[in-house]
Amino acid sequence: MLLEVEIGERARVGDKVRIQISAGKTLMATFIVFMIPLLALLTGIFIGYLISGWLGSPSFWETLFGLSFFFLSFFFVRWYEKKAKKDKDYYPHIVEIAKENSKGGRWS
Repeated sequence: MLLEVEIGERARVGDKVRIQISAGKTLMATFIVFMIPLLALLTGIFIGYLISGWLGSPSFWETLFGLSFFFLSFFFVRWYEKKAKKDKDYYPHIVEIAKENSKGGRWS
């Protein structure tokens, strides 16, 4: 796997390193990318269902509001992505540099 990280002072280009990524930040980003659009879709469908009681044609209003909320949620996801790119906690960082051991393996 190829992954770009900030090298820092200890590592050099081409070194094999062990990296770490914040689990909490990764779970938060995953939730926002996958669950927010789904929740927006379901909320839109529910609101369309409520409005269809007054206006009739339930399938039309449920579809209209569901898809509208779904696509509008991507503006929020995009805003969150821009915010997350500025936060260093979302990026992997080096925790260890691989060293050859006497048996030819790594991570001695």
